[in-house]
Amino acid sequence: MRKPAAIGFYPHDQDILRENVHALLADAKSIGAKDAVSAIVPHAGYPFSGQTAASVYASLPDNYKTIILLGTNHTGMGASIAVSLDTWQTPLGAVKNDTEIGKKIVNISKTASHDETAHVQEHSIEVQLPFLQVKMQDFKIVPIAVSSGISTETYKELAGAIKDAVNGKNALVIASSDFTHYGEMYGFAPKTENANTWVHETDKKVIDAILAHDTEKFIDLAGKTTVCGAGAIATLMYFTKGKKGHLIDYKTSFDISGDENIIVGYGGVVFY
Repeated sequence: MRKPAAIGFYPHDQDILRENVHALLADAKSIGAKDAVSAIVPHAGYPFSGQTAASVYASLPDNYKTIILLGTNHTGMGASIAVSLDTWQTPLGAVKNDTEIGKKIVNISKTASHDETAHVQEHSIEVQLPFLQVKMQDFKIVPIAVSSGISTETYKELAGAIKDAVNGKNALVIASSDFTHYGEMYGFAPKTENANTWVHETDKKVIDAILAHDTEKFIDLAGKTTVCGAGAIATLMYFTKGKKGHLIDYKTSFDISGDENIIVGYGGVVFY
């Protein structure tokens, strides 16, 4: 069983965590996307990106049976496209793995492999789970760590494998990613004044490319603007080609903290 590694991003105490998620969902925006097939959700600490994440989950129906979770790989450990077949645990309990779908993806794809190492210390997928545990009724997950900086053909191939594996299934694909990471600690501070406005404007260009299904433009912009889950988002874009996208919520860490020295952008997008 994969043990929690992202405690601190969300509360460790079971009751406090459940109350926290319920409160975020209660205050969330919602567009009622009954026919949603995929979504982009941020993965920072709940005080920063939790409201944006909650706005996505509040907009989704609760009857998906399989959730394909495309995370990033912050640690660099393990395979570049790493499928977990393990059960995952959070303070709210165990989350079952849809190993049938996971194995299909590995067997169909030329680039994906079964690898747990990439997931051991990676938080991008784990922080989604409490929202799913509170929101969804009866579901299983397929966690896939997708490294950035790989060829577009790899993301397209992975998206095709996922599509084949979930064909006919009641499935949802989630890409877990934050947007621009601004500040000296990220090695990216091209703007010295009105940094928060600049991050908003920069991320708007990235999100516009996503909504337009311009994958090549997105990948180019993502590399220039430090989008951490670019590979996950690119895969989702190929998976949902032709679907309508809707930006539900966007904010930055500055909007919450008031600190212009460190700013991260958070966007919630649903495709249906």
